[in-house]
Amino acid sequence: MTTPMPVTGFDDVDRTAPAVIRAAARSFGDRALLVMSHARLSFVDLEAQSALLAKHLLALGLGKGSRVGLQFSYSPEFLVALGAVWRIGALAAPLSTAYTPVEVREAIRRADVDTLIVGDDVVSRDELAFLAEAMPEITGLSSNAPFLLPELPHLRRVQVLGGAGVVPEWASRIDLGAARSGPVSDAVLAAVESEVSPADWAVLIQTSGSTAEPKGVIHTHGVMFGKTRGSAMSGPLFLGMPFFWVGGLLVLAGCLQSGNTMLCQVRNNPAEALDLIESERAVAVAGWLTLVPQLRAHPSVAHRDLSSIPMLTDEPTDRPYGVGLGMTESFGPHMSMPIERFGMDPPAHLRGTNGVTAPSYEHLLVDPVTGAVIEGDGEGEIWIRGPYVMAGMYKREREDVFEPGGWYATGDRVRREEGCWFFAGRTTEMIKTRGSNVAPPEVEAAIESQPGVKHCFVIGLHHDQWGEQVAAVVVPDGTADLSADAIRAVAGQRLSSYKVPRVVLILHEDDVVWLGTGKPDKRAMRPMLEALS
Repeated sequence: MTTPMPVTGFDDVDRTAPAVIRAAARSFGDRALLVMSHARLSFVDLEAQSALLAKHLLALGLGKGSRVGLQFSYSPEFLVALGAVWRIGALAAPLSTAYTPVEVREAIRRADVDTLIVGDDVVSRDELAFLAEAMPEITGLSSNAPFLLPELPHLRRVQVLGGAGVVPEWASRIDLGAARSGPVSDAVLAAVESEVSPADWAVLIQTSGSTAEPKGVIHTHGVMFGKTRGSAMSGPLFLGMPFFWVGGLLVLAGCLQSGNTMLCQVRNNPAEALDLIESERAVAVAGWLTLVPQLRAHPSVAHRDLSSIPMLTDEPTDRPYGVGLGMTESFGPHMSMPIERFGMDPPAHLRGTNGVTAPSYEHLLVDPVTGAVIEGDGEGEIWIRGPYVMAGMYKREREDVFEPGGWYATGDRVRREEGCWFFAGRTTEMIKTRGSNVAPPEVEAAIESQPGVKHCFVIGLHHDQWGEQVAAVVVPDGTADLSADAIRAVAGQRLSSYKVPRVVLILHEDDVVWLGTGKPDKRAMRPMLEALS
């Protein structure tokens, strides 16, 4: 495994995006920050293009306090848009490319997005047609005036970055060239950037919550660029984590400060990924636990020169582990370094007094039932606090998020063994599938909204490749004929694909086992669902 390379030249750079982007352009110049099979973006290009877009956004009236939604595939345009939003001190709200029209509409509403910036083509779909389906109210409006809609009260405009051609009347295509001669001068942009503080909100990440309403996790500039300073790998890396979740953003923040290159692809394609890894001499893969075995198993591996990346060629050791590869539910909120079994000994720079964890954290191992602190080795819920914990959750009081003393109860069940932490599951019902979190209440609410459904009960079942898979027991109300395929089809219209149950059991209400508390006995349902999986 390549050891981390200390970052030089950034010790005196403010932990803000404007300062880091400018310093990266000076330090790394034409070196590639992003490489894809069809596109490249250098550090100096990111600085120049994001400055033009920042001027464009300032001319529209955006600045601190603005909530800017971003929906792009992996692309240079996404990085330029994100950089521009950060440079003017606005809050970026990246939107999952897996969202259905229903989900993206709700995400825009929840995050109070006032300006939505998108690409023409997102994961090979017509993005503007997708938005018209998601928000039909905007299709009769003009981009010449701010939107004023009671259904989406904060949304004012839709902007399109990249591409060419005519856009609908309700959208505007951004012309970066026009910003050169626009009303915002270099001096004004520099003054705006100078007011961005490490304490300012940088990103709002919407992730599945423990209730049907997903939560929004807030991170500051100081956390994004402080946590990743000095901890980057020394060489190109293949990135399999999206930029709309914190894993991809952390890699980006690290690469901006180390000069490393990110290798990305729009859709998962192992052969194309290996082409990039081989041609660019990647040293590591940053992604969910399922990605590395998938790449290692590809039939072309034996015929490639992958000597730069031992994790794809070396045999696993007897005591496997993972660093930053097995993302837990709590990774987004507290930006810790969860441990999942993967393969190789832990590097010294990640070994703290309590094991392999992120620096600058205090940790407690707590019995989730009694609340008692567990000393020494054992299994329980991990609590953390420290300078890199999230700033809070959007629209939630601090006392509703943190425990007394500033501790964050992560909901992660971990095992402390010989000074190392190992992820052992969740203390809640949260389902972890293919690196993503699924909240059962969100899925249950979507399925129960279907005609003919009286109850829905969702649990996670073991899956050899995905970790867990979503499973559902559906109780009909007798007013409609229900089938597993029909339930999955309708759920797929409301939920991202990874949230749609792969196993569905239709069960008569008389066959449901109820607990004395009046709640369904999900443990009794598990064997019935496992028999179908």
